[in-house]
Amino acid sequence: MATSQPAAVPSIKSKRTAFVLSLLLGTLGIHRFYLRQYIRGTVYALFCWTYVPTFLGVFDAIYFALMGQKKFDALYNGIPLPEKLTHCALCKKKLNAMNKPMWGMGKLTDGGNLCYNCFANKRAQPSGYSIHKQKNFQSREDEDIQKKQALTAMFTEEFYQLLQYHVNKILPLSEKLQNDTALAERLKDFPLAHATRTEFINGCVVWDMVKTVHLLTAPFFKASSIEATGMSLLIIPLLPNKISPSLSDAGYLTLVEHHKKGQFKSLATSIYDIGNEQKPLMLDMKTSDNTTITSDFTLPAFLKLIDSPLYDEYASHLYRFATIISKADGKETTEEVEKLKYIYAQTHNPLCVDPEINAQKEASNSSSLDEVLDELNSLIGMEAVKTEVNSLVNFIRIQKARIDSGLKASALSYHIVFTGNPGTGKTTVARIVAKIYKHLGLLQQGHLVETDRSGLIAEYTGQTAVKVNKVVDSALNGVLFIDEAYSLVGENKDDFGREAVATLIKRMEDDRERLVIILAGYNDEMDGFIHTNPGLKSRFNRYIHFPDYPPFEMMGILKSLCQKLDFTLTHDAEVKVLDLFSQAFATRDKTFGNGRYVRNIFEKMQENQANRIAKERVLNVEVLSTIHESDVPVSPALPYLLDSSY
Repeated sequence: MATSQPAAVPSIKSKRTAFVLSLLLGTLGIHRFYLRQYIRGTVYALFCWTYVPTFLGVFDAIYFALMGQKKFDALYNGIPLPEKLTHCALCKKKLNAMNKPMWGMGKLTDGGNLCYNCFANKRAQPSGYSIHKQKNFQSREDEDIQKKQALTAMFTEEFYQLLQYHVNKILPLSEKLQNDTALAERLKDFPLAHATRTEFINGCVVWDMVKTVHLLTAPFFKASSIEATGMSLLIIPLLPNKISPSLSDAGYLTLVEHHKKGQFKSLATSIYDIGNEQKPLMLDMKTSDNTTITSDFTLPAFLKLIDSPLYDEYASHLYRFATIISKADGKETTEEVEKLKYIYAQTHNPLCVDPEINAQKEASNSSSLDEVLDELNSLIGMEAVKTEVNSLVNFIRIQKARIDSGLKASALSYHIVFTGNPGTGKTTVARIVAKIYKHLGLLQQGHLVETDRSGLIAEYTGQTAVKVNKVVDSALNGVLFIDEAYSLVGENKDDFGREAVATLIKRMEDDRERLVIILAGYNDEMDGFIHTNPGLKSRFNRYIHFPDYPPFEMMGILKSLCQKLDFTLTHDAEVKVLDLFSQAFATRDKTFGNGRYVRNIFEKMQENQANRIAKERVLNVEVLSTIHESDVPVSPALPYLLDSSY
């Protein structure tokens, strides 16, 4: 039986020998033959007469001298590096002693070692295609795949549903703004650049939305980002001619595919540039001390300025749009949180301070008296007030019917005194009474003009009568509502106040067919004021008292505000709010804000919720619309809002 022969053990090459041979006999390539690099050695020998191999030999000698022993052994003795020579750079398979690196493979690092299979594939590549180029190409390809996967991951179905939710809200709101006759009347003073009212209102809405994106993303806006796509999809329905698929035209998967292919980039760039254009609605707002008021947006400041009932809804949806765009990428940074807080302040308090405005409120074009009475009866609480107003309406109807039948009618004064604490709905009912008088044929326009002492009393002697007459002229054919009327005469019964009262009484007589005045204020103070002048006492003989709201009625007002702006309260939040209202009601005094207090609580809850969800990475409709217990203020002792919106 033949015995097996032991495998030949390859000789170990010496780094020192290679150094000496390359230095002395490098011209003939002897050191290459020694290292079993026969092809290279042959090339050296063939071109030895050119002296190029001589220089290469010297270079090789220096290379060997500087090379570490482990690296030499790995290159020429087949001994793998203990740490670095572990895995193939492409297929990631583990290398062993048989996977020794070969000449021409590049640097011996983790990124430059290949197994035999990958090295063979490398040799099949076109000339000049290096291992490092192949690796970099594959890395870029992997990055592109990861980016596409990330884009799909960000454009989630929840994000798609959020976009649908907002479109379904902003489109009806835009239509409300377009059809608001009071808003249209105010816009007559502004140049509309030859645009129709619809185009102009939509242009303002689009500009505000784009400005929101500017505040969130500048100066690093990317047209290919998910934020840009979300902006485009929400604004497309408001554009005159849709030039790209919208939420209503395409499904979720289609839009994701368009986003991955970058088909929204050019549209997003064009839309984003709208924010660089001039504001479509330029306002020159100054306070009483001549301080200029500026706002980053257009419609919020204007709607607040004219006391539009659509202001709250518009401000809420504009901020929700900002929140949706901010959270589109699923990331949350401190900078984004601060930007959202700034946008909230700009949308929910665009005037920063209350300028002196005696704004004329245009009457709503209600189609019938019954609709106006339904508006009155739908108010929460105030049952005694509703009864008084309905009784007044019935009495006026009967008197008009008697006159039409040729019968005698009782003399009736249409001027009224409203008494009660702040926020009990006096201004709201005054607007309704103005519309009722219009439908009963007592007034032609039925608008309401609000004023107080500052709007009637002048700074100089002889100017008060002029100021009063100017305000009364604006209220002709409507109702003049004077809040805190007793402040006209003040505690000292000054001459300016007496002049104002005398002028009012004269105008009430001169324009008795065209002017109705409603005085409002605290009960005792109003009673004292009426008795300061016999002319007032004879003309104001109808009093309507507005009681404070008990806690359950305040809760009803709050839920009505929540429903209007698409908010819902959790059970724990309801319990906490009711307890808050109970404490406030039990400790109230005559300055208690009632409805204004409820509104203040509601605005604080919105602000707290906005700050809470600004730190959330993932949003959905439920997160955007839910008020949690933690959003409810802790103390009932909040400052009362002194606005006239309720």
